[in-house]
Amino acid sequence: MTAPTPAALRHIAGWLASLSRLTRHTGEPPAKDVLDDYARLLGRDFPPAAFSTDAMHAVLAGMEFWPSYDQLRARTADWWRDHKPASAPAAPGLERLSPIEQAWVAFYRRRVSELPDDPRERDPDEATRVQTPRGNLASLVRSHAPRAWAAICGQDRPPPRQAPTAEEIDAVTQTVAGLIRSPDAPARAAPRLARVSPDQLAALRQRTTP
Repeated sequence: MTAPTPAALRHIAGWLASLSRLTRHTGEPPAKDVLDDYARLLGRDFPPAAFSTDAMHAVLAGMEFWPSYDQLRARTADWWRDHKPASAPAAPGLERLSPIEQAWVAFYRRRVSELPDDPRERDPDEATRVQTPRGNLASLVRSHAPRAWAAICGQDRPPPRQAPTAEEIDAVTQTVAGLIRSPDAPARAAPRLARVSPDQLAALRQRTTP
């Protein structure tokens, strides 16, 4: 069981609101805080993909009144068991990244460990939509190294076969270090990767050429 992200909670709560509009109620329809409570509990057991239009169609079948939590969870579990994907789409593994992309990953992990924790940023992909130091850092990496960002969001991937060298990491660090002036300062526009020397680029080409 893992706590759902804010984006997942919004999705599930919206799904529940639609479900509420399509069922009858013995009294008043559930208030927003009740739907939010349902979403928090359901979100610990099921991913957002379990709350789709197809899932709602199945859950509503033969159900006239708003269900109890146990009933709703059981119906959702029945549908998800039969429709759960065999595996999630694979993000690029670290071992398949180029040396410069691996350096972006190393830079992100080094920099993010230096920043203060914020509950809004615990999910890496959600962090790209939050205006905080970590959110700015996440947006920077996602926009300039999308394959590296995909690997960051799939940190259960195998370790890289060849780790980036200290020189490669420093090249990226020097390029983006000036973009984050302090933990509470927004990121500035990123310059081109002009600080990587010709010798470093030649070395990278030799290592990435089959």
